[in-house]
Amino acid sequence: MGALVEITEIVAIALTLGAGSLLQSAVGFGFGLFVVPLLLLITDLAIYNTIGLMAAAGLTQSVVSVFHLRRHIPFQIGFLTWQFGTQVLQFTLIGFLYLPLVLAGTAVGLWIGGRIPTKQLRQLMIGILFLVAAISILRPWIPFAR
Repeated sequence: MGALVEITEIVAIALTLGAGSLLQSAVGFGFGLFVVPLLLLITDLAIYNTIGLMAAAGLTQSVVSVFHLRRHIPFQIGFLTWQFGTQVLQFTLIGFLYLPLVLAGTAVGLWIGGRIPTKQLRQLMIGILFLVAAISILRPWIPFAR
């Protein structure tokens, strides 16, 4: 691909990112699973460029979603309270009370992650992923996981 991007390629990328956003919104996953292979198929971009493009689009989608949804939170809480009772308000309050704990955990995790060498951190994360996968697979036979 040359320095200039053709208009058809721009339209194809925009449609692909839009479809990925729609899929992500509908089922909660699939943006990278769908967008990266499709971009590789329809463009001449290298894989690292498609991943970067997808990541930038995902970041933009997240920021826009936060700014859009913050206006709707009172309506959503009101609707959920109307549908399911005041228990929704209790759990919403509990969620807000956990926010400082979540932020503190994030700060500690970043501090620890910054001190572990990259190779060891990758091995640790792969080990955790395998542990989670094994527990998920064996869950019906693990007494404490039911």
